[in-house]
Amino acid sequence: MGFVEVWSSARNTILNDSAWSEWLDFMSHQDWDVIVLPLHDPRLPLTNNAAERQLRHYVIARRISFGTRTPVGSHSMALLASIIDTCRLRRANATELLARAIHAARMGLPAPALPPIPTDLVYSSDDRLVRV
Repeated sequence: MGFVEVWSSARNTILNDSAWSEWLDFMSHQDWDVIVLPLHDPRLPLTNNAAERQLRHYVIARRISFGTRTPVGSHSMALLASIIDTCRLRRANATELLARAIHAARMGLPAPALPPIPTDLVYSSDDRLVRV
């Protein structure tokens, strides 16, 4: 019997407690294969601490600058942050990539590809990317 089936049977045995029923309903609709994947693949981090640390300076910048004024501005900021951090993690020059992307857009060409992922990087026990 799988995890979802256990939740479903537990849900049916709980008396008419709406809080429990809502919680069990929520839990039964989660993608458990993805949630427990880090338990099966030691290369995946157990927490999202690295992602939280990576976003921290953007959150502080947003607070200091009072954020963006439009949804397009928010999307642009998120896109730039993603490209900059991806380039940093892949040891590439974000300024050079963005300059090539702007040049390509002006010429009507497709955007340049992101740099490849270095094969010598893995997550350490404290969720940092380190060289092997």
